[in-house]
Amino acid sequence: MRKIYGHKLIIHRPVNEVFYYLGHTFENASVWMDGCRRVVAQPGYEGYGLWLGKRYFRTMAMPFRLFNLKKPEECLVFEPNKRFVMTTDILNLQPHWNYEMRAIDENKTEFHYSVTIGNKGIISRLFVQPFFLWTIKGRLEKSHSYMKSLLDDGLVLSKSDESASAT
Repeated sequence: MRKIYGHKLIIHRPVNEVFYYLGHTFENASVWMDGCRRVVAQPGYEGYGLWLGKRYFRTMAMPFRLFNLKKPEECLVFEPNKRFVMTTDILNLQPHWNYEMRAIDENKTEFHYSVTIGNKGIISRLFVQPFFLWTIKGRLEKSHSYMKSLLDDGLVLSKSDESASAT
């Protein structure tokens, strides 16, 4: 596996709220993730939240809006309020999308994001990987900035807000 992309953001929300929004409501990723058309749990995995081994179908818009691509996705690593890793079987790359969160203080979270991919041959390394990196780089920076603004401005429902409205 080789890291091809990574960045970090400081989000002004508690780590459990950031993790809740990004992980447990992953089906809502199309709200903040550029190029993501839809995320749906696969049959048999419809229960609430994210857990190790949970499977999704993610529909993505391809560059130049040529077509949409629906691919299976799975949670490979799950550490509550710390980290989760998703993988997608796409273009012979199998990227691993690593979402890592760390509390700086009680109302501030450091969000680390990285993408690693497998090296599956010379053609993939020379042609597919650069195209893939070019495609995701602009989308991820824009998406995560938007996600940060949603969280910082309190425009998303947190776990504490949701439990208060249920009573």
